[in-house]
Amino acid sequence: MLDQVLSWLVLVVPVGLGLVVILVPSRGEDQRGYRKWLRVLGVFLILYGGLSWWQQSRVAKAAISDRQDAIQKLQNR
Repeated sequence: MLDQVLSWLVLVVPVGLGLVVILVPSRGEDQRGYRKWLRVLGVFLILYGGLSWWQQSRVAKAAISDRQDAIQKLQNR
């Protein structure tokens, strides 16, 4: 259960922090520059989320494979 919570936090916390940065307007920027900044930051947040999801999926598949191998080795003794 704890591992599931931690894996979700790895995804949610950076996205939440990024959304705070997006939603807090900058006083010194013009409107056009600010919208460009929002788009760039949004793209990077989406890419980060996808990369994190991919990494966690690979780790989960590797753990399943390792578990299967260990079971097979014990059964073959």
